Amino acid sequence: MLVVDQLEELFTLCHDAAERTRYAEAVAAAARSTDDPVRVVVTLRDDFLVRAEQVPALHDRISESMQLLTVPAAADLVRIIVEPAHRAGYELEDGALAADMVAEVAHQPGALALLSFTAAALWEQRDRHFKQLTRGVYRALGGVAGAFARHAEATLSAMTAEQRRLTREAFRHLVTTQNTREVLARAELRQLLGGDARSDAVIEKLIAARLLVASDDQAGEAIEIVHEALLAAWPRLAQWRREDTDGARLRELLRTAARQWDERGRPSGMLWRGDAPATELEEAFGRASIEAAARGRRIRRGLLATAFTVLTSAIVVLLAINASKEAAVRRAEHSERVSRDVVIALDQEHGRQRLLAGEPIRAAIYLDAAVRAGGRGAALTYLFARALAILDKQELALVGHAGAVRDGGFSPDGAWLVTAGEDRTARIWDARTGRALAVLAGHTRWIWVARFSPDGARVVTASLDGTARLWDAATGRLIAVLHDGTQVSDAVFAGSELYLRSEAPTVSRWSAI
Repeated sequence: MLVVDQLEELFTLCHDAAERTRYAEAVAAAARSTDDPVRVVVTLRDDFLVRAEQVPALHDRISESMQLLTVPAAADLVRIIVEPAHRAGYELEDGALAADMVAEVAHQPGALALLSFTAAALWEQRDRHFKQLTRGVYRALGGVAGAFARHAEATLSAMTAEQRRLTREAFRHLVTTQNTREVLARAELRQLLGGDARSDAVIEKLIAARLLVASDDQAGEAIEIVHEALLAAWPRLAQWRREDTDGARLRELLRTAARQWDERGRPSGMLWRGDAPATELEEAFGRASIEAAARGRRIRRGLLATAFTVLTSAIVVLLAINASKEAAVRRAEHSERVSRDVVIALDQEHGRQRLLAGEPIRAAIYLDAAVRAGGRGAALTYLFARALAILDKQELALVGHAGAVRDGGFSPDGAWLVTAGEDRTARIWDARTGRALAVLAGHTRWIWVARFSPDGARVVTASLDGTARLWDAATGRLIAVLHDGTQVSDAVFAGSELYLRSEAPTVSRWSAI
């Protein structure tokens, strides 16, 4: 098996299109068909999906073989914290600690990364005598946010002086004066940092460190801080913000004014009499404001020198009335456009979340509504096509497990299907109709292996409760409980014998008759 991690670096680190194409063709050629002995697994950030699909060698492979990995559910996040510690012989000091950690970051796009940093910090300061991860250490870290702030400081310390300067500049623009996250287009943030390769490198470094997250929206790729808790928990960021309070207010006012001026057709009546621009749009706004100020001075001098003051005043009044009417029309049109865009964005986001959650039917409903409302863009097109493709391929929906399904397999003749779940049961199904034939119950923890014997007459299951169990496939009757005192991690039939592998690691042999 060939594993290629972080395939997005093909775009962030390789700037030669020909070299990028050769690399993609080599990866695709490593496993040309299901008959090849080689299997290739690549990982890719979701904000690079569209760019990856534009590479010819990767387009069909991604469409046919992609598996979307979403943020795990709260129960899964708790298991991600508890199970590795348990396997290493450690326990959490109290049962609610893992749930409290998850509650801090639930429903956040960077939840897994935030918990990873916290769990690593807890492990580094674990109680080796009592073999526990303690709540006292968790409090001392400052919770999930505190642990992540330590990671942020370590990331900053590893940067060069120039990269630290650009990082500070990035966070200046990604935090509002109301202490909330500002969402910026990648192109806008890049321009604010200088618009060169150094800017790209710092943005990618911050995303790779999970301090920033990137996502697709109607306007393209958007960048924001991973979690608002970082704003209060990271002392250096708080210091930066205190030192830049006045500048932050000016930038926020300038950015808002420039965007409104551009959206309403750049009317002179909305211009300022000042400068301090940053982006091209804000520079244009500033230049136009200065020019407007100069024009105003010339007009005032002309009015003082003319004898037609009354007539000019009347004209100004008429123009003002007309401008007011035009402004009202533009405001109404803008309000309608904004409302429509908001609805489209919400439908697209709901569709994306449902798709990542493995619910293609609900995803298709939301995404279809976004398209019908006038939504456009590569991200929406891709998500809708992906949802429809999944629905086209689905043949059966096996409904019965009360938790996630961990393993499954067909009987040798293909007539039956067995699945193993976290609800501590395995289930046998009719592979043609999807009807449940038997429920194999008895394990006390979730099951991670379920397999048919070569003749299809038996089923073996292996569970976290440390046992394997042998079942009659036709009736669901328990035949034997197999346990040699170790943690069973796998079970394999070999003729009339059954081999169990443990975490020790050891292999034990049993009769399957």
